[in-house]
Amino acid sequence: MYYLKEAGLRWLRAQNVAVSLAFLMIVSGVGPADLAAQNPTPSGFPETPTVFNFNRDFIGMWQYTRSFTGFSCGSTTGAYGNPQGTCQYPVEQVESVMNGRAHAWLEFVDEPISGKWTCVAEGIQILLSEPYLWNLTARSDVVLQHFEQSNWVRSIWVDGRPHPPAEQTFQHGHSIGRMEGDEFVVETTNFVFDPDGWDDHIHMATSFRKKLTERYRAVGPGELEIEMTVEDPTFLNEPVTWTNPYIKTDTDFVGEWNCDPEVGLNHLYDTIPQRYADDAEYANELERLRQ
Repeated sequence: MYYLKEAGLRWLRAQNVAVSLAFLMIVSGVGPADLAAQNPTPSGFPETPTVFNFNRDFIGMWQYTRSFTGFSCGSTTGAYGNPQGTCQYPVEQVESVMNGRAHAWLEFVDEPISGKWTCVAEGIQILLSEPYLWNLTARSDVVLQHFEQSNWVRSIWVDGRPHPPAEQTFQHGHSIGRMEGDEFVVETTNFVFDPDGWDDHIHMATSFRKKLTERYRAVGPGELEIEMTVEDPTFLNEPVTWTNPYIKTDTDFVGEWNCDPEVGLNHLYDTIPQRYADDAEYANELERLRQ
């Protein structure tokens, strides 16, 4: 994604991210309950929320700890056609179960299709594999996962409601959670088609049929792991499962997150030759507007 990387962002750190959130609530008239209610309540969910016994060890600020040399990128190449050095998920495992449609997609896809150039946040499993921070808080009806990258809040509903009908889709899907013993299990469906569903470098897409299952486990004091499974029969012959490690941290979020779609697109067209003529024409139009 076209944004300032961690080293450049850290100097912008706010003393407390809660100050920014409180200011947002004041100027917008939105309270915490409103921030949590990102999706309408589907018909048929229980009128009385179920009692949710959340593992308190999961609450707090977390940071991904796997070295970026942890996963091989397989045979994939980047925007310039060069082999990818390191990847944030098991690309070779994904390649081994991709169907013909998935291979055809990778032959077709090019950079301007990627949402990162217009500031679209990455998919959940990639946000959970970035060096940026994320925070978990819990209420009786919802667990809130706040991501530093792109500064957005995910609602994981734990009040017994089902997923909405298939015709209702969301960029990051619809998430419901439950406790299974000491594990927090999150199931997310109702995704939109995402050309960067796997990541924003290789550009492997995910479909409306994608299902993401996360299993959160405390593995030691201040240590957490998440087992992630992606099912997507539109592109994969089999599900893909891998596990990421995290440590709890006292570090705060950066104070702001800056991304400008026009700047991103200009950067793209200034640095990468385009495969299709209409992209070149659009780049020329952007250049004319800048003059």
